[in-house]
Amino acid sequence: MSNVISSDKIVYILGAGCSQEDNVPLINDFFDVAFHSVLNHLPKNQQKRFNNIREFRDAVLPGSNIEELFSYVDLERYLFPGDDIAGYEPDEIRGFGS
Repeated sequence: MSNVISSDKIVYILGAGCSQEDNVPLINDFFDVAFHSVLNHLPKNQQKRFNNIREFRDAVLPGSNIEELFSYVDLERYLFPGDDIAGYEPDEIRGFGS
């Protein structure tokens, strides 16, 4: 038993917020950081698509984080294939950047 306690090997278990100290946005802050930092650096056609995501989020799930929003889009796409969501095509929202 004493060999296990005095072992040289150490395991660190880090939580999801461990990178916050280095100013990496947490999931709840992702949209704010992306909309304020990234948007102006995108080509015009991608800025439009990015703004569509923001408008869609504000219309359908205001205040949601990226995980909640894309989970919602995936669920809508699964339950109602071929239907739009609040006037947006689910594949347009989910397929940003492709």
